[in-house]
Amino acid sequence: MSGERLERAPEVAEHEIDGQLLLLRAGAVDVLHLDAVASDVWRALGAAPTRSELVAALAEAYEVDPAVVAEDLAPMLDLLRYHGLVTGPAC
Repeated sequence: MSGERLERAPEVAEHEIDGQLLLLRAGAVDVLHLDAVASDVWRALGAAPTRSELVAALAEAYEVDPAVVAEDLAPMLDLLRYHGLVTGPAC
């Protein structure tokens, strides 16, 4: 399953304020506020990476051990999935 792509859901409106994003899925009533790091994750999801590719890219960008990134990334992806903002394999 590690080869499956993570994809942002279609029809998600985003608005950036000071490097942070606000996301709203069409038909939803909740706006999701992403801090700067979560906003970077969202932007990286635009390339529809595999989970492994996403972990590697974030580990390189933040100069952090990939195992730490993988552990920290799981709840973020779960939150995005819960709000219907991302599709792909579960963490």
